[in-house]
Amino acid sequence: MKKYLIILLLFHIFLGVSPCSATDMTAQYYINSGGAKFAKGNYIGSINDLTNAILKDPRNMHAYACRGEAKGRLNDYNGAIADFSLAIMIKPDFARLYYDRALLKSKIEDNSGALSDYSKAIDLDPKFSDAYCNRGNIKLKMNDYMGAINDSTKALELNPSDQIAYNNRGYAYSSLHKYKEAIADLDKAIELGSNDAEIFYKRGECNAVSKNYKKAFSDFTKTLELNPNDIFAYKNRGRIEFEFKDYKNAIADFTKAIELNPNDLDSYSYRAYCKFQLKDAKGAVEDITKIIELDSNNANAYYNRGTAYANLLDFKNAINDLSKYIALNPNNADAYYNRGISKYEMGDYKSAIEDHKKSINLGFKSVYSYVNIGNCKNKLGDYSGAIEYFNYAIKLNSKYTNAYIDRGFSNRMLKNYKNALSDFSKAIEVDPKSASAYYNRGLCRLSCGDKIGYEADIKQAKKLLLINNSSKDLKTPYEAKNLQVLSNYLF
Repeated sequence: MKKYLIILLLFHIFLGVSPCSATDMTAQYYINSGGAKFAKGNYIGSINDLTNAILKDPRNMHAYACRGEAKGRLNDYNGAIADFSLAIMIKPDFARLYYDRALLKSKIEDNSGALSDYSKAIDLDPKFSDAYCNRGNIKLKMNDYMGAINDSTKALELNPSDQIAYNNRGYAYSSLHKYKEAIADLDKAIELGSNDAEIFYKRGECNAVSKNYKKAFSDFTKTLELNPNDIFAYKNRGRIEFEFKDYKNAIADFTKAIELNPNDLDSYSYRAYCKFQLKDAKGAVEDITKIIELDSNNANAYYNRGTAYANLLDFKNAINDLSKYIALNPNNADAYYNRGISKYEMGDYKSAIEDHKKSINLGFKSVYSYVNIGNCKNKLGDYSGAIEYFNYAIKLNSKYTNAYIDRGFSNRMLKNYKNALSDFSKAIEVDPKSASAYYNRGLCRLSCGDKIGYEADIKQAKKLLLINNSSKDLKTPYEAKNLQVLSNYLF
């Protein structure tokens, strides 16, 4: 934020100078005429008159300064700077000339030159509050945040109602991650009348980082009231809604961000995740496909789309995408784990085992990994090998019901009925509401000739099934697959 001259300030100052001679009278006439044209927005006419004033009196500082102001309004910043430089040569002790030239230099990103001019203005007028304010802004641009804070503080000592100085100091504090101080200054600037979208957005950022999400949401909403096309406000408000699992409204905000920038990968990523959470895996696939179209080497996009395909039971495409992810990122345990699940579903049990082993070797030593390997071995008829992995799983988590059920299935297939009954009973001990445990123990009892025990267990399984309202619970093994979620791979 910076301060600019009030329109016609120079003209108002200089028109009050009394002429001393006929030559001055003629020059003053053109200055007056140039001022009148300036006031009407006729900057070209103003420049012509002021040029005539200079021709009449080449030492007239006022004419150069006013012509510089008019050139500035036409965005002829270099021409304007040249005129102010001539004015300074005539009157080198006039602080405002340096101030105005600094404003123009800042327009052409000559920050060092602007800094020098503001400093000269302050040397000539140590109580020039606007010069401190603007020098603080230049220091902010040059990443001298403490310098910006010091200058803004001095400006506020001289003018406690300077909202722009509060803005500048708030921005500087934010850049130093001093968000509490930044919020306090931005609050004060808004209290003093700042109503710019940029200020509310910056305060929203500070509030969001400080986890003041409700206030941040309000700030981003206000930003959008003032500037309905602020893509970053939509994105940040969407992230807050995302944080609070308000996925429907988050989707609306990310959709708006995408409308403003159809190539915004972040918004597609977040929107895909929100759709995924709302069980719209197909919509998630569409968004992630767009990301891949925009960035074919986006590894996480392949991971996410693979996960979404798996949730759509499209395991072939899931395997393809996860394989592409692994090619780009070969040391990610989650990717091997998820690909192993999809390969299991496709009946490629040997390859699934290799993926789960790779996942374990890379550090994903989850109970699910061992149970999944055991289930693959069951499918391959290697019941003894399956039991070995179920044993590992139970060591990791002795309260995981499915590990006992699945090991019980392996023991039953090996006709180790005593061990199988023990496993199913342990599963029931861990989870008395497991219909699957009762169901499988009933089958085992039947194999042992215990028809009464069989009927009792099947009756209990059916009773629990009605309570749980899920036929899925009666299935024998292969239940512990547990896909790793998208959220770890948003970017």
